[in-house]
Amino acid sequence: MNNKAKLVLVDDDQDFLLSLKQLLEYSDYQVTPFQSLTQLMENVHSLDADILILDVNLDEESSLDLLPTLREETSLGLILISGCKAYETRVESLELGADAYLSKPIQIRELQAIVNSLHQRLTHKRSQSWTLDHASWVITSPAAHHHELTENEYIFVNMIMEADGKPVTKEQLLSAMGKEDTQEEAANLQVLVSRLRKKVSKNSGEHLPIRVYRGLGYGLTPT
Repeated sequence: MNNKAKLVLVDDDQDFLLSLKQLLEYSDYQVTPFQSLTQLMENVHSLDADILILDVNLDEESSLDLLPTLREETSLGLILISGCKAYETRVESLELGADAYLSKPIQIRELQAIVNSLHQRLTHKRSQSWTLDHASWVITSPAAHHHELTENEYIFVNMIMEADGKPVTKEQLLSAMGKEDTQEEAANLQVLVSRLRKKVSKNSGEHLPIRVYRGLGYGLTPT
């Protein structure tokens, strides 16, 4: 069984992209390549991947602008690469959520070491799951903090946990709560999610890892 990280590469230099893809595949990684941010974002929520390796500058677009969204909406490890060796760019990348930053030319052994270390850390982190008690409507964090849920909060959390990382649509969630799929009820659902996040944060200082799939629905990423 291949336990190596599944990778996504994004670079608009086709020669570099194919070369790095071949080097990584030669080392038995599974690699999905894209040449633009548009291609990446069109597919990001359906990717079977662990780590994203992303060029900073793509077709005059800066990948830095996407980092907060990628950090909020996915559980991918984020490695940035760039031909720019500027200290400020490196620091900004890390402040915006990148796990690592490498300057071109890439040293393949260094990249592999970073990928393997990050994958190990992410795998360990994801093994510490949130749990839900169906009898008491209580969700428990990896740090063993307990949070009581209302009926609709329980329905929401139960459905996204059972989806195992896949998005659950707002239509499905509202239907399970016995509500119509209207703009008003969709807005109420957003309020429910916001209040649930704030409740968990206020009670224990923890972050409930609810993922927002834009245009699709909600999910829960284990932490």
